[in-house]
Amino acid sequence: MSLSCSPGAGGRVTLRDAAARSALDALPGATVLVFDAELRYLLCGGRALGDHGLSPGDFEGRLCAEVVPPDRWALFEPMYLAALAGEATSTEVSEPRGERRYAIDIGPRRDSTGAIIGGVAVARDVTAQRRAEGALQQAEELFEQAFAEAPIGMALVNLDGRWMRVNRALCEITGYSAEELTQKTFADISHPDDIETGLAQRDRLADGAARTYHTDKRYINKQGEEIWVNVSASVVRDAADRPSYFVTQVLDVSRQKRLERDLRDLADHDGLTGLPNRRYFEEALAAQLGRCARYGETAALLMLDLDGFKAVNDRFGHRAGDQLLAAVADEIRRRIRGSDIAGRLGGDEFAVLLINPPRDGIDELTVELANAVAQARIDVGGTSIGAAASVGATFIDETGADPAAALATADRAMYAEKARHAAAIHEYRQTWGVTPSARSRASAR
Repeated sequence: MSLSCSPGAGGRVTLRDAAARSALDALPGATVLVFDAELRYLLCGGRALGDHGLSPGDFEGRLCAEVVPPDRWALFEPMYLAALAGEATSTEVSEPRGERRYAIDIGPRRDSTGAIIGGVAVARDVTAQRRAEGALQQAEELFEQAFAEAPIGMALVNLDGRWMRVNRALCEITGYSAEELTQKTFADISHPDDIETGLAQRDRLADGAARTYHTDKRYINKQGEEIWVNVSASVVRDAADRPSYFVTQVLDVSRQKRLERDLRDLADHDGLTGLPNRRYFEEALAAQLGRCARYGETAALLMLDLDGFKAVNDRFGHRAGDQLLAAVADEIRRRIRGSDIAGRLGGDEFAVLLINPPRDGIDELTVELANAVAQARIDVGGTSIGAAASVGATFIDETGADPAAALATADRAMYAEKARHAAAIHEYRQTWGVTPSARSRASAR
């Protein structure tokens, strides 16, 4: 702002342009003071004067040292002298009670030839600005503290999926240091089967199709181990509503997943043998019947019942009977493929679901299963006890019946087999495991 002044009555200076004087007096939250080379105030204005109960007349025409309180003049005098030497300086001061904060800028004033003829001091009320900056700084410090010390993993992730900032908890979850993580993307540590879903969710956030997402996924930690995490993410946008980066929270839920898996195992598996129980097996059978109907797959359902098993319990006790059932389950488990399913339906009754077996080989499969059961042996007090079984089967194709009908058909076949060698069953009851071979029984069918 260029000020053009002329001497007025009483040694004061007046503005040649009254409109400029009005503009100076209207300055909000600021005070402007013009002084000469003798450190005498020539002109002052701004609304801040009135806010403090002052007027231009309290300053104009008076020496600066007479107007400014001594403690403040000790601060300002070197700045005024620096202005007369051609240097601009700045500082900040507070009111004695500390309620208001002012930024002080003092610089030289020159005439039309460039010669220094005095200076200009501008005091701006920056109280609100400093309070806002202080609040922002406090908020940033609190965020930094919360980010760094949060008990769950936290990260800032850029739009390409690269970790920008990570906290200590995330490093502990993944096993990587902060420096190592910030050289990677989230896809680099995600389970291969979960990467595509993660990328799709990221794109939905960036495109504005979703505000947040929450999902369970798998990470591969630095040790190469699979860990389950719950990931929550949201997008931070700039003033133009463009996505800038993602804020991500990561919670290690591996223990929870293990508990859930254990509970599912308890619900789906037989506690004695570890095989799927009746409920799980029937659900698997229903699912396979559906695949047979839709895709033309085939299956074979084998029902197995131990012959004379009650005699073992009666002679050696239920603990021995349980051990024999577990041994039978182990033999069945060893003889089936990974795609097949074996289950304990209850008591001494087992079932096996074979996927896509040869239709003309079902009889041989029943014989093989019976022979496998015959290999199961336990020792009770020096006595070796074995098992024998009757096995019945039914073949399932796209015309297969419902699960209950398939089970009933295989069950009838099993009891028909049991009836064919009733004498062998009687002998088993007497000898606890000394029985004719399953193959010889099959040849008598």
